[in-house]
Amino acid sequence: MRTARIIAALLLPFAAVTACGTSETAVPERSPEDALKAAVAVMAQVGSAEVTLDGGWSGRASWRPGVRLTLSGAADTQLLALGEGFYVRAADTGVRTGGRAWEKLAGPFEGAGRGEALGLGPALAFGQRLDPAGALEQAARGKVTEVGRENVDGVVATHYRAVLSGEEYFADGRGVNGECRRTLAAAFRAGGPTTATVDLWLNGADQLVRKTESGNPTVTDGSSTVRYAHLGTPVELQPPSSVDVLDPMTAAG
Repeated sequence: MRTARIIAALLLPFAAVTACGTSETAVPERSPEDALKAAVAVMAQVGSAEVTLDGGWSGRASWRPGVRLTLSGAADTQLLALGEGFYVRAADTGVRTGGRAWEKLAGPFEGAGRGEALGLGPALAFGQRLDPAGALEQAARGKVTEVGRENVDGVVATHYRAVLSGEEYFADGRGVNGECRRTLAAAFRAGGPTTATVDLWLNGADQLVRKTESGNPTVTDGSSTVRYAHLGTPVELQPPSSVDVLDPMTAAG
């Protein structure tokens, strides 16, 4: 009997663990806003990625420490975005520029007419909103909900949706100067949707793998989608030689 009591005493702690489970502290669930805020720091640290846009555009982009972007599209069209401007090269560029390989656009807004003529709408729209860390921070200011878990290009990701007013959408500038920001915010009030919707998909490491915006009157066809892959891809770009560039501002002077 004594032996049985000893064995029972030895087994008691194991029985308690089995009955009550482990003492691990449960991790509290975070809010959708907190999830987006966590992704801000992650994407700021990553700094660059390979990107795929609407309209058959693809390339590489970096957003830290400065904006660098190269995209290739249909008909051998190429867009190069650097801190000082946007450069475009198309099949007929040499014919129109007297043999020069590149044409410089003053910016995504000033060059919108020429950009649309070249089919650059999605690329220019992306150039306006290049920084995904800024986009995530901006989205966290709106009304954010968690849609659910989905498969994005073979990656399991959590889908979040943010709804923002025009003022909220352009509150941080998105790389747009004050005058343009006020004009764009007014576009929301003047016509079309009164809110913009931003859908974001984060993988298990809080990295942004897909972003879709809709209801923004400044985006071609009212919506735009960008996919991010191979985050951290180096992006080292230099502007074209000045002898190979037609600069409308210089030519006008």
